[in-house]
Amino acid sequence: MFALGAIVLAASPAAADSVSTSADNGFGRIIFAFDPPAHAKTALTDGVLTISFDRKVAIDPKAVAQGLGAYIGDARLDASGQTLRLALAQSVRLHTSVSGDRLAVDLAPQSFAGMPPDLPPPPPKEASAVDIARLDALPIRAGAYASYTRLVFDWPRNVPYTVFPGAGRLTVRFEAMARPDFTALAHVSPPWVKNSGWRVENRGTVIEFETDADSGYHAFRDGSHVVLDILAPKTDAASYHPAGEAPQAVKPGAVSGAQAQAIADTAATLANNAPDAKAPPATPAPPKPVPVAAPPAAAPVPPPVVVQTAQAQRTAKGASLSFPGATNAAVFVRGLTAWIVLDGSQPIDPAKLKAALGDYAASLDASSGTGLSVLHIGLKQPAAISVKSDGAALKVTLADQAPAAAQAILFSPNTDAAGHATLSALLPGATHSVTLADPQAGDDLVVVTALPGRAMAQPRAYAEFALLPTGAGLVIAPFTDDLSVRVADSHVVIGRPKGLALTPPAPPTIASPAMLAQSGQSPSYIGFAGWSAGGHKFIDTQSKLRAAAAALKP
Repeated sequence: MFALGAIVLAASPAAADSVSTSADNGFGRIIFAFDPPAHAKTALTDGVLTISFDRKVAIDPKAVAQGLGAYIGDARLDASGQTLRLALAQSVRLHTSVSGDRLAVDLAPQSFAGMPPDLPPPPPKEASAVDIARLDALPIRAGAYASYTRLVFDWPRNVPYTVFPGAGRLTVRFEAMARPDFTALAHVSPPWVKNSGWRVENRGTVIEFETDADSGYHAFRDGSHVVLDILAPKTDAASYHPAGEAPQAVKPGAVSGAQAQAIADTAATLANNAPDAKAPPATPAPPKPVPVAAPPAAAPVPPPVVVQTAQAQRTAKGASLSFPGATNAAVFVRGLTAWIVLDGSQPIDPAKLKAALGDYAASLDASSGTGLSVLHIGLKQPAAISVKSDGAALKVTLADQAPAAAQAILFSPNTDAAGHATLSALLPGATHSVTLADPQAGDDLVVVTALPGRAMAQPRAYAEFALLPTGAGLVIAPFTDDLSVRVADSHVVIGRPKGLALTPPAPPTIASPAMLAQSGQSPSYIGFAGWSAGGHKFIDTQSKLRAAAAALKP
């Protein structure tokens, strides 16, 4: 039997090296605590366990042997103080684990089932208070244009960021700490941007702006700078230049043409109404007494609007997430990434969700765009995903086995107006599709959100595309560039300009309902085409038919 491991021990505030033993859980455990840090290697061969250290350790070998007499017959530390040899009293399996400055060496007998548990992780370090006055300043430039207001955050390096839109509010989180400088906003007073505030949260900078309730937004990078355009309410998309074009230089105090014209008109009005410099000044009339009116009754203060953000919690079998206000969704797992795609700009705080999920999520990131929110959760092991309505929220569950409550999405072959083959399905709540890039697989996915209750339980592959398994909604992986996905009124139609390459359906047999309906030989066949009113009024035709029926013999 042979086992070899390398252990790296971190620094600890302990005063000196120490060792303890236990044999209470069906296996022997030796726990070393080191100060200063030490590196160790273990080797088990021919009934002798050797533990080698990269420095001299202050360990009493007799304490190890006496505490584990059923496992260790003798213990010896060589003259250098860097090698501990243990003569074992029985055949064991070796297991080691490290936590902070502690090393656990476990001796599991052959009768022990499984492996001993690892040492628990050390407690997290207390976060130190941030001195805001010492943070570097983050200049913010502002400019006003005809259809949008531009804010530029002049970071000296690339800093990850996320935009969280809300009703009349935009929140931008930067994954770095800085002290925003709002001087330019005070000088320019750009339209569609009102009050602003900021805070340092979880080693990041969160900046909030109040905007018009109907204003959209667009965010992109210009080098290391982050640009945020806040659109005028109901702005025509054709009048706004997207981020794919080179961003315009932002000049502090720049105004639009309409604003400049308004300023000029106001100046002309003031000039026309100014008194003549040559005319003698008029004697002011004595002021008339102004009656003092009773102060108006104070209007009731409306209650503050509470915006509920997404919540998450670790469960015994996996994880659970809740999204208040969400209705349509597409949820699926691809590889070791769980996707949650929601209609609408949902308020999502990735740092808060990651902390709530604890050790379940390997990573978590969120992004929001106009009318869509996407959440990626990195998994440490494969999991199943499901979603259901929970009052006014959607509840997403991740577990080893998700409940199979959703009905399967059924596709049927059809033809379009030109006679080309298509596939269609009924998907309640579906109104549109969106194309999302999968950075892990390096391809694009067409995602259709829908109401919970319909899902693809099993994957299906066709010549031109594949249907991925989902917990809700529909996810299509195209294999061709000209694949089309049309969504309208809860119907999804997949096709190509020249039709899909589908296996032709088998012709119906003579006794099948389809063949009987075609031939008219079924006893229940009704030829509706022969019931035409022939251009006459319906009531007249109905009366004639009733009279003819009444005249028949019994």
